[in-house]
Amino acid sequence: MKKILIMMLVALPITLVAQDAAKLQTKANNGDTKAMVELSRCYETGHGVAVDSAKALALIRQAVEAGDADAKSILSWYYLWYPPLKHDTVTALRLAEESTAAGSAQGMARLAFFYQDGMGVSRNYGKAWKMLEEAAARGSKTAIAGLARGYLFGDDSIDYNPDIALKYIKQLDENCYSSKFSMMANYLRIKNDMEGAWKWLQKGVSFDNLDAMGDAVYIRFMGMGTKEDEHGAMQDLEKLKTRLGAENHGMLMLEFSLRSRANDTTLRDKKRCRQILEMVGDNPAYSNYNELASSYMFGNFTEKDSSQAERYWRLGVAKGEVKSMVQLSILLLNTGKPDSSMHYAMMAYNQQDDNSANYLARCYLYGRFDGVENRQKAKEYYIESARRGNVEDLVMAGKICLWDGDTAEAFRLFDRAIGFGYTDAWVNKAYTYIESGDRKTGIAMLKKGAKAGSKECLVSLGDMAMDDDDYKQAFKYYGQADCGEGYFKQARLYLYGVIGKQDESDVARGIEILRKSVAYGCDDASMLLAKCYMQGAGVVQIEDSARIIYEQLSEAGNDEATLQLAVYYSEMGDSVRAIEALQNAAANGSLVGMLTLGEKYIEGEYLPADTLKGVALYRKAADLNPLHLGVQVALASMYLEGLDCAIDTATAIPYLRRAAEMESGWACAQLGDMFYYGRGGMEMDYDSAMTYYYAASDQDNPRGDYMVGVYQERRGNYQGAMSYYASAARNGDHDAYIEIARALQSGNGIDADPEKAFNMAQQAAENWQHPEALMLLGYAYLTGSGVERDSLLGFDYTMQAANNGSTQAMINMAALYNQGFGVERDTVAVVQWYQQAVDHGSVSAMMRLANIYREGEVAPKDMSRAAELYQMAADRGNTDAMCRLGLCYEEGEGVILNSRKAFNLYSKAADRGSAWGMRLVAFCYAEGIYVKEDSEQTFQWMKKAAEAGDIQACYFTGMLYSAGEGVKKNKKEAKKWLTIAAEHGMERAAEALQSL
Repeated sequence: MKKILIMMLVALPITLVAQDAAKLQTKANNGDTKAMVELSRCYETGHGVAVDSAKALALIRQAVEAGDADAKSILSWYYLWYPPLKHDTVTALRLAEESTAAGSAQGMARLAFFYQDGMGVSRNYGKAWKMLEEAAARGSKTAIAGLARGYLFGDDSIDYNPDIALKYIKQLDENCYSSKFSMMANYLRIKNDMEGAWKWLQKGVSFDNLDAMGDAVYIRFMGMGTKEDEHGAMQDLEKLKTRLGAENHGMLMLEFSLRSRANDTTLRDKKRCRQILEMVGDNPAYSNYNELASSYMFGNFTEKDSSQAERYWRLGVAKGEVKSMVQLSILLLNTGKPDSSMHYAMMAYNQQDDNSANYLARCYLYGRFDGVENRQKAKEYYIESARRGNVEDLVMAGKICLWDGDTAEAFRLFDRAIGFGYTDAWVNKAYTYIESGDRKTGIAMLKKGAKAGSKECLVSLGDMAMDDDDYKQAFKYYGQADCGEGYFKQARLYLYGVIGKQDESDVARGIEILRKSVAYGCDDASMLLAKCYMQGAGVVQIEDSARIIYEQLSEAGNDEATLQLAVYYSEMGDSVRAIEALQNAAANGSLVGMLTLGEKYIEGEYLPADTLKGVALYRKAADLNPLHLGVQVALASMYLEGLDCAIDTATAIPYLRRAAEMESGWACAQLGDMFYYGRGGMEMDYDSAMTYYYAASDQDNPRGDYMVGVYQERRGNYQGAMSYYASAARNGDHDAYIEIARALQSGNGIDADPEKAFNMAQQAAENWQHPEALMLLGYAYLTGSGVERDSLLGFDYTMQAANNGSTQAMINMAALYNQGFGVERDTVAVVQWYQQAVDHGSVSAMMRLANIYREGEVAPKDMSRAAELYQMAADRGNTDAMCRLGLCYEEGEGVILNSRKAFNLYSKAADRGSAWGMRLVAFCYAEGIYVKEDSEQTFQWMKKAAEAGDIQACYFTGMLYSAGEGVKKNKKEAKKWLTIAAEHGMERAAEALQSL
């Protein structure tokens, strides 16, 4: 249980209330060993005398020589942790054993820590815990504190249980040496009572308790439970250093911790951090080798040098630092030495390191050691990690059970985590129900978890409300969560224009909330704030603000920030530093850095194009973690594009599917396109395509947003379509930008603004040479929409757009030739332009050309060609095409008569909300087409069609009520439906009303 010096002081035996140092000196001079022990503590902590560790040690030795058994346990501690003395585990253990043999409860508590840490003896947690319990029963405050700490943080021999910890904490005294203040503060922090924790620390400060003072410095610095005050906290630290000595290692390491986390760049002094590391040196009381190694590995406070990092981690391993064992294992794994990596990971695990179990679990889960997943071992290590205090790992073990189909065991593990106070596990239970289709039960569980204090449950409730388009409720839940993620999602609602008036005041409000999220340490919020600085959105542009944020996040290991730092330099025109940022990231083992740098080589962006180097970086990243999402995407693109290999869609698809399962928006969009267009050997499957597009949209993928917008627009939900288009356009999708301009031109889903639409189209045409922008310009000039009418310019722009691939422009050209508008009427040209649009995948063109062949006016009637075109449009989800094709099969026109296919097509259209399809299904039941005649089914389907807005169905529903066919006769209902049909101009309905 290695703690920094100031933390170890609180474990000293507390048997006397602090007395005046002079009186203690008199008693000590008279041979009072208890006074000697108390006076030594005064010299260690500066209570009534100047800090003098040498005098403190001399007094302890004097008490030991006088036969004080408790003093021997303290002297044992000095041989372990007092820097001037040579570290001597053998002597320390002997003194603890002698103190225990002499009947000292404090000695027994001290000896328990030897068994707990495996110092000089074989580690034995069970024995250590029993010794602590016995010593506590005999009144040892050190043992009581050890038991409290074990239950509070989840010691290695017991389960985490803060409520039991509280019982022990209450048994501790309140005085200048007690650990009660800090332990109570930690308990309250676990219970999310930050203000209560701060009050307990302040109470400790009033008792002149150094432990509380040190914790209060940290809490004030971080702003937890009190106002964040980095400079004020540093001033308090300087006062402590003045009292305990400028070279006190405990205070130095506290200073290091604060400076390395500081937001204020004047405090985040890298030179001072390095100086502290050098001053502390290889003191065994600290994990200093790990700090030095980490600094060399990541360039935090020294130059980057992975060989130096490895050297210091190996020195740390030699000293028994478990953190160094784990970090060395990670380094070796990332440099292609899985066997050595496993060796050091197991070494840390066998030393009962809390984090090594979690690390091993992840390695087995993702096949890091041998490339093969081993879920069973991963689950075992996650459960062991939870036993060692990482309670949240019970959730990971539960997730593995879910993946393996064992829901009962998963719920048992989730419930166990909840029982230990990890309320966020309610989220996992809830989503198990939600994903199985039981949304009601899932939401009830989220509410239960939220009531128990789970912030994650509140955020998830916000997400559920977002899915229901209840943005006000979502905003409320996110705010109640009072956490970084919640405020981040609140801010996005304003910044993305989902709520509010979408004006400057809303943007300012969004930025204000975003800063709140940043203060909670939310990296996503920091990334978005940096983006706002880069774009000047709602913030005053301050030079280098975005760069500073990206650099801080990058130094903390945030891969996305590293990439954005490269983007920042790129946009600043500094391609050299952009590539340098990526190269540094790749050299330091950043898998994402390797993948991005590889992409730059492949694309020849800022570097000479070199596919071989790019692919080599992809493969190196794959060797590091073959199951990483970025690796799946890179390998998929490699096979899709034929990079250093033949184009192989079949091989790419498994990578795409795995990436999609890991929620890659890009992979989902790629699979959506494959199903939508029938690419890559996939059959066209509109339903599967939309499933993937929706999944892509959920990940803010612009292609997914755009295609979902198209889907919503086709279903008549113009306002919903606009929200998806807006999201896609914000993320750089030019097609979505054009759709917004088109909506402004037509007024679909948004207030019409032809002038703005024209300006947007003009900008898109100039900047991107977008064919649809040219089409919009052509339409504007042809109709005088937002600009003065000019038929020649209109025709010219429309022709340019069509020749550049705009299917709508092709359709417009067909219309111009059909009407003879600005050009001589030419029916051959009409068919040619429609066919060209069909060849480019336009569903609208498929329907129009099919209708031309069906009607036989513009071109000779050809039902076979019409049916073929209807089939193409139906395959892409067009419900009118399904109905038309169904009629072809029902009547045997252009296809072989097949009533089964007709009925199935009508049903498919009806299932997708087509009122026409519902009416045709009703007719099938009425006339016995493929199905048995059934008047009740006829009525049910006809009424559905009427309710969906089909006017003919309104007439037939009224007639069925009037005749009592398939339903009880009802004159009132008959009149209601016939009136609707009559009001829409149906003469038969009006006549029926008169005779009703």
